[in-house]
Amino acid sequence: MKELYAILFVFLFTGTTAQITVDGTYMPNSGDKVFYTNAEIGNDKTYEDKGANITWDYSGLELAFQDAEEYKSARSINFFFFTMDFGVKVADSLGFGQFMMRDIYDVYNVTNSAFKAEGRSLKYNGIPIPQNYSDDDELYQFPLDYGDVDTSTFKVSFSLAGQLSLVQQGTRTNEVDGWGTLRLPGKTYQNCLKVKTFIDEIDSLKFAGVSLPPLPNRRMEYKWFAPGIKNPVLIISGSLFGTAFTVTNVKFQEEEKEVIGFYATKEEVQVDEITELNDTSLMSGIFREWEISPNTYALEQGSNLGDSSAAVSFTDAGYYTVTLTKRNRFGSKVSSKTDYIKVNEKEPIGGGGTGGSTSMQEMAFNSDVIVFPNPFSNFIHVKSEHEILSLRLFDSLGRVVKEARSNQLHDLQELEQGVYFLESTQEKDKSVQRVVKK
Repeated sequence: MKELYAILFVFLFTGTTAQITVDGTYMPNSGDKVFYTNAEIGNDKTYEDKGANITWDYSGLELAFQDAEEYKSARSINFFFFTMDFGVKVADSLGFGQFMMRDIYDVYNVTNSAFKAEGRSLKYNGIPIPQNYSDDDELYQFPLDYGDVDTSTFKVSFSLAGQLSLVQQGTRTNEVDGWGTLRLPGKTYQNCLKVKTFIDEIDSLKFAGVSLPPLPNRRMEYKWFAPGIKNPVLIISGSLFGTAFTVTNVKFQEEEKEVIGFYATKEEVQVDEITELNDTSLMSGIFREWEISPNTYALEQGSNLGDSSAAVSFTDAGYYTVTLTKRNRFGSKVSSKTDYIKVNEKEPIGGGGTGGSTSMQEMAFNSDVIVFPNPFSNFIHVKSEHEILSLRLFDSLGRVVKEARSNQLHDLQELEQGVYFLESTQEKDKSVQRVVKK
């Protein structure tokens, strides 16, 4: 009997607590900022899974980009919207040529019955232009419970200088088709509610009095709400062509991260000494560019300004600023460090037992001498038309760190990474080669 009571208790407890109800408390407030991480989803289609007590596992999502979704007060966007709650930027720019519009915001209100877009603001020639929805877009109708379905219509239009007008109208259908457990990178949410949204939109454009063919804009969104958290914790959205759904964006809530960054293996070097710039960014990138200022530098070891690790030397003493720019389909990020690399004048190398001191400028750099491998790891070989009598390896301070009476140096693995100078003694002269320990 005790076992039966226990089973009934678990059943009743699960039935009364497993499902959440989404209402206005799950919507953002003016001044909120939510960080969303963009990721690539591949061919995973578990977003289609629906029903009760489902587990959606997206713990393997990898960061591709991250940005904040800011909810600015409607009044700060455009005073015309002083009765509304807040606005969210939906595009930086839209249009072409003299009809370029910037800072496009949708403006929202949260009521007990719905979360809806009621206005749109854009800047044209620097002037904010407000426009009310003639039919509000009800993104959610409250309360949202498992099994609910609702459909609404929307329409918004605007025109510029009587030459360009755009009308966007359509229907929105929400279906709460699942609840259960959602696994995201580093976090698992229990008792989530999944909302599937179908948007069937038509965009009508008129230019200089000529109406262009209407453009269908059909898309699908899958959103997961978690207990006590504002905004969906995961959004998977994409376009519909017929019945074929193509994912175009995946984003999930995550704390703010340093998505772009870099470091140099040496932040203080001498003229002609090599340091490596290393990209440590979390974001993926199809475009990367290093910028170094001033431009009195040289790329070494076959490096280029698009490499994840670029070897650089400097021809003049001074301070150098380094900037890294990365871009992918989600956007671009920039990291800059002012006066990051300090470059000192070259210090002289000691004479090594001759009683004198010989600077690098005074020592011959013989192009007939071949040093390999360079960069080196554990050993160095030297070839020349003339017999090599001895080798001496100097560090950047002119200290002898290794020498041998042959054309080879071995056991160099304990040396620190960086630039060294290899002195080769032949029958009648000496030469110096710059070598790099990797």
